[in-house]
Amino acid sequence: MPKPKRLGIHVIGPRYGESVILALPDGGIGVIDSFASRTHHPVMDFLKSQFPNQRELRFLALTHPHADHCYRIADLLGEFTVQEVWIFQPWPLFLVQRYFETLSDLGSPDEVEKAMGLPNGSVALSLLEFEKRVGALLKTKKIKYRALAGGRVFDLCAGQVKVHFLTPGDQQQYTYQTQLLKATKKMSADGKSLNNFDNLPTPDHNLASGALLVEFGKSRALLMADAEKELWDEWLASTPVAKLNPVHFVKSAHHGSLNGFHGGLYSEIADPATTIAVVTPFSKGVSPLPSEQGITSLRECVKNVYCTNRTVAAASSTLLWKAVTNRLLPSLPPPWVKQITSKRALAKLLVPEVGPKAPTGGPEPALPANWIADAQIKPSLWYLIRPDLRIPLPGLVAAEDYSVSAYLDNKGNVSEVKAGYEAGILS
Repeated sequence: MPKPKRLGIHVIGPRYGESVILALPDGGIGVIDSFASRTHHPVMDFLKSQFPNQRELRFLALTHPHADHCYRIADLLGEFTVQEVWIFQPWPLFLVQRYFETLSDLGSPDEVEKAMGLPNGSVALSLLEFEKRVGALLKTKKIKYRALAGGRVFDLCAGQVKVHFLTPGDQQQYTYQTQLLKATKKMSADGKSLNNFDNLPTPDHNLASGALLVEFGKSRALLMADAEKELWDEWLASTPVAKLNPVHFVKSAHHGSLNGFHGGLYSEIADPATTIAVVTPFSKGVSPLPSEQGITSLRECVKNVYCTNRTVAAASSTLLWKAVTNRLLPSLPPPWVKQITSKRALAKLLVPEVGPKAPTGGPEPALPANWIADAQIKPSLWYLIRPDLRIPLPGLVAAEDYSVSAYLDNKGNVSEVKAGYEAGILS
């Protein structure tokens, strides 16, 4: 018998970005947001490893202009044939582009650029390249454009899947564009005197964040991107309560921050007995996420909370996250055991499941040079070392290791959840 058709939702996020990939019931693939470092493109890697024969994307969505959602997104347009693009407002991106270019001209990085260690102007260049490629495809009618703004509904997969654009609403779109204009004017007029970058005007780019509701039969998935409280206040005020049916899957907003949690929204759309939520941690910057308050608020509203990187989630939230999928780890090399025996603090550098138990308190030692050398010869040894200490090597950190995948049937059930080796579930 043929396998029943399902909607697959793949959330990936090592610790510095987020992407949601939809595997549609007719075999099509859609991508919501993309991220990368200067040397590594996890979204591209995930698509190539999990869907090796797929050369076309049904859609590519850009929810808002933060580096952890948009950096190098144009690379996907060069690698895949894309049927549709869904782009946050305003687009064309004149106001957005002008803001980021003005910021770059002043020599200041955007806050997320800075957190990710990207050069000044990285977002501006990514958006410019994206707009150029989309514009060229639109001129030749090889792509279809949809405005990612609240209030739109349309079908995919010959009506099997219905997509609702929920946010941003009209008021928040206006607020965001006003912030962009005011900030750009102030920087242009007073830029030479604004030598303290902490005082630069900063628009709230999350106000532009496009959130989607995907329906497959009786199953519903809410993909919130970074849509925070203000957007949901507006959406709830304009949506009849009778339409708020429970959702079965939530990609939670803004990496599990407290402002990404909206109690009024979750009380209407989440079922504590059935809804599962996924969070993508963000370890960069001065305030790593998820936060303890954001996660403890969320866990009261849903059945299970998953994260794509349990090491980062545990460090930032101080909560206990258990591995979902266990990896068969190699044995500790004898020289490492000898070093740890003489210097117990070295155990702090290992993943918890390896042991021996690490001492508490005291400074953390540097990663020994012989451990690095051994792992470069035998890459599987890297998995003995904490993920945040591993030196990135091509093919070492697989995007699927930092993923949570949920599969929804069309009857209102999450039929299966699969998680990468570095993912976790809240205890």
